[in-house]
Amino acid sequence: MKLTHHLLLFVLLAMLFCVENGMANNNRKTGIGFRGSHWRMSDAPATVEVTASPYQSHVDIGSGGGYLIFFSRVSDASWIEFSLGAVGKVETHDEYFYGAETDVNAVTPVLLGLRHDLFSYNTTSSLIPYIAFGVGPYFFNDVYVKTEYFGAESRAQVKTKSRMGGYAGGGLNFMLASWFGFNFDARYQFIDFDLHDERSGWEYSLGVLFAWGRYKHPVYRSNRRYHRRRDEVNIYID
Repeated sequence: MKLTHHLLLFVLLAMLFCVENGMANNNRKTGIGFRGSHWRMSDAPATVEVTASPYQSHVDIGSGGGYLIFFSRVSDASWIEFSLGAVGKVETHDEYFYGAETDVNAVTPVLLGLRHDLFSYNTTSSLIPYIAFGVGPYFFNDVYVKTEYFGAESRAQVKTKSRMGGYAGGGLNFMLASWFGFNFDARYQFIDFDLHDERSGWEYSLGVLFAWGRYKHPVYRSNRRYHRRRDEVNIYID
């Protein structure tokens, strides 16, 4: 058993060493990411609840979803991020002889933000922590469907509204190569920029990212011209 533990530790350290040395050129310019997330809204359960009996069943899935993220570098350590997400709560109640009810509450954030890496583009570390913040509209969609099996009533109701908001948080990119890595993210969503709004809350995400292109550090050239005459150096400024 001890030998197995030592072997696993050796393999883990070897992998980290290889990743560390493989990140010497972490200077990608653009990328795309995919995240699965859990948004802990104050009015939503934090777990999946399933209740069943001989005559009815109840399923409650709270605040799960995902994001598609596009990012582009704007400086040595800063990125512009565009995020499109969908996070929802689904609740179904089925009475086998009477009918079924389904209630879906979905949030679609469309956000533009800034991410700042705590390490610069020429870091050799495979672990890159960052801070992030952004703003944008949040679209709330409430869908309610009720069906009666032996009756004439079948009803569907859809309500949609949008509210502005923002987020602030941070995370960690674990780069396995200069073009691929894992992302861990935690941020607080401010609906209406209000900490106490019933929809505001912490969101935790885990995902992958792919990057491409080469970032070239800007080189600033001086506009001074030097002319040597005899033993003097004269400087002319345009």
